[in-house]
Amino acid sequence: MRPTHQASPLWSQTQQFRSSAAWKLLSTAPWAVAFLRAEFTSAKPRVGLEVFHASLESFLKVVRSEDPGFNDSMGAAQYADAWVRNQFLARPLVDGHFVYEPTAQTARVIQCGLPVPGQ
Repeated sequence: MRPTHQASPLWSQTQQFRSSAAWKLLSTAPWAVAFLRAEFTSAKPRVGLEVFHASLESFLKVVRSEDPGFNDSMGAAQYADAWVRNQFLARPLVDGHFVYEPTAQTARVIQCGLPVPGQ
């Protein structure tokens, strides 16, 4: 029998986490996490597709103006589609309208207690 180190199960968990949507989100651009934190709150767990796209497009203008190196080849709808593909967001049909909502892993990331300015 091979000896097992106490870190072995933790290493396995870490490897699993590195393949998760939460890791991918934390590894993405900080502006994306900031936007998702601002957009989804306990009072607003879902956002309509059109409203979400408009809000993201507005924020992308801010990011582009403040970061000249920002890659602006994608628009709000393309980012939202990528976030759905990467399992950061879900896009269910609710009452005949598409909405965005954070996946469980994204909800944990955006509620992890990052500092909020002014608090």
